[in-house]
Amino acid sequence: MKLTWQQTGIDLKSKSSGQLKTKCPKCSEQRKHKSDTCLSVNIDTQTWFCHNCGFKGTLNVAEKKTYVVPQCNITSLSKETILWFSKRGISESTLQYFKITESEEWMPEGTFQDKKIEAGKRKTINFNYYRDNELVNIKYRDAKKSFRLVKDAELIFYNLDSIKGKSECLICEGEIDCMTFYQEGYYSAISVPNGASKSNSAQLTYLDNNWELFEAMEKIYIATDNDEAGIYLRNELIRRLGADRCYVVSFNECKDANEFLEKNGPGKLIDCIKSSEPVPIKGIWTVEGFKDKIFSLYKDGREKPTQVKLGDFDKLLSFRKGDLTVVTGIPSHGKSNFVIWLMVLLSSRYGWKWVIFAPENMPEEEMFSMISSMFIGQSFDSEIPTYKMAPVDVENAYEFVKQHFYFFKFSEADTSVTGICDTIKECVKKYGINGAIVDPWNCVEHLVPNGQNETQYINESLSKFTTIIKTYGIHLFLVAHPTKLKKDDSGVYEVPNLYSISGSAHWYNKADNGVIVYRNKDNSVDIHVQKIRWKFVGEVGTTRFNYDYHTGRYAEAGKEFLLPYRFWNEWKRLNDEPTPF
Repeated sequence: MKLTWQQTGIDLKSKSSGQLKTKCPKCSEQRKHKSDTCLSVNIDTQTWFCHNCGFKGTLNVAEKKTYVVPQCNITSLSKETILWFSKRGISESTLQYFKITESEEWMPEGTFQDKKIEAGKRKTINFNYYRDNELVNIKYRDAKKSFRLVKDAELIFYNLDSIKGKSECLICEGEIDCMTFYQEGYYSAISVPNGASKSNSAQLTYLDNNWELFEAMEKIYIATDNDEAGIYLRNELIRRLGADRCYVVSFNECKDANEFLEKNGPGKLIDCIKSSEPVPIKGIWTVEGFKDKIFSLYKDGREKPTQVKLGDFDKLLSFRKGDLTVVTGIPSHGKSNFVIWLMVLLSSRYGWKWVIFAPENMPEEEMFSMISSMFIGQSFDSEIPTYKMAPVDVENAYEFVKQHFYFFKFSEADTSVTGICDTIKECVKKYGINGAIVDPWNCVEHLVPNGQNETQYINESLSKFTTIIKTYGIHLFLVAHPTKLKKDDSGVYEVPNLYSISGSAHWYNKADNGVIVYRNKDNSVDIHVQKIRWKFVGEVGTTRFNYDYHTGRYAEAGKEFLLPYRFWNEWKRLNDEPTPF
């Protein structure tokens, strides 16, 4: 959907391009100086900002997704269903409050007690999801522990209306746990709709869809299950919501809240909330604070870094959230292009989301053409028909980019180091990004304090970046141009290194990984991994790629160029369907 200037009420004073100052349609008529032109308008980028009231916007308004609205079955609960809940400590009055219903529904195949269960119509308990007292989704559960949510309905938290206008809430991992907390007297408990899974691509769409309810929350209790998947979900919720306001609820030796109620009886669960522990103070640790991590590392080993599956390159470098990868290389050798290729692979294979600071690759449609060509494996804008992607491919690439990439709007963004870090933090909370790229360093607005030299400033800036990425668990690519370039006896530029970057040896010292992109005369590209902080991430070495000029992709000699859209289709198949709690 696209607005018109007429719909905004902004007077362009007969101009059709460029920039201008004009009156604000929101505040000018209420001001003492009504003629003051407080609104800055950029007609070319179709954006505006009022310096008085803060009114800002763009003509390009994203279309709101249309969801299926389910129909509620109002069948009365059978005695068997009421008894089933009663055995779990849930009363009939609680069932009425949560508007539990039952029906016969088509349920998917699955396994129960190690036996395969065929798909078919079975009696189900229905957990109805409401927002503003309107039905939004339904989770069906049958006696064989098969689950499904309504296809194409919106994902929201269960019992969402209970937290509106509240300053605190509790997030748990299942509808029955949510009902258990209500039964025990805590009325602002909500549940995630599709349980937990230990996955690099954990999707919290239900948080994205209702983020505004959490912005003003002062205290959030996290009460996920006490198993591996539950702990992963707990950590991701804390990462998204902010550790400063999160408290972790423990069920001692029990798996979840309902099991705790069954074993300990009524009146005890509230004590778990009262004794919940805040996430440790930033910068302060005791061994008690990471006991679980110690024994998890001992028992299960460390989580394997993510590989892009580019042949021998995977031996040299894999990717962890919380790491800083510094990338440099001779101008026009393809630093930005290679990093974007890695990002496309991480998104298509694992669902990673990114925020992009890349002013040299603007306007945004040019960045889109780069990403889409890599994703589809056909050129976005080639004049040769056999190389150019079809319109349907453009639509598919659009959906991919929309789901996995967010872009700095340079007409509004604070592009200082602090501003970029703040934006990254907000993107983690609102969109759940897994990574970011700052490309290049020289396009950052450098606000060097008085009395600070370049070396000190770079050290402080890189420390800010490393703090934000480790706190919020994202991978950062930082692209910097070298200035100290040498030629060999034949006049060819030598391969630079991290010390070739202007300003400081801190580029090498602060980086977790260091990568140099070097293009040869035959158009092949050498990727030199010159620093690896952790040996389980990779090793120092070099690998050579062929380069596809039309699409910007890379492939090892003798290997076919990858088609990321195929990986993405498989990732969607594995991740888009709800998983049981």
